[in-house]
Amino acid sequence: MRRRGHYRPSLCSVLHPVATLACSLVENIVPLVLRVGDVMKDMQAHLEHLRVQIVECEMIRDLATDMKKRELFDRLAQHYKVLASEVERAIKQAE
Repeated sequence: MRRRGHYRPSLCSVLHPVATLACSLVENIVPLVLRVGDVMKDMQAHLEHLRVQIVECEMIRDLATDMKKRELFDRLAQHYKVLASEVERAIKQAE
């Protein structure tokens, strides 16, 4: 219990002022976000976003006339596929 007139600084207030905002987020917001259901919803949303990115990159790749651009978007699509498989694996492990 806090005594009146007694100020006990938190760890964040002791740190450099630039770190204060980050610490505030960690202390106040992160615990709210880290609920299991919310994490699963976030991972599902991220997976859906990656799938959309894959389709978009493949469409751009297929429509590109420049070979370098085609190769770039093929590499991007492959990268997004790897990321999507990692998110899928994380979701399966969390279930």
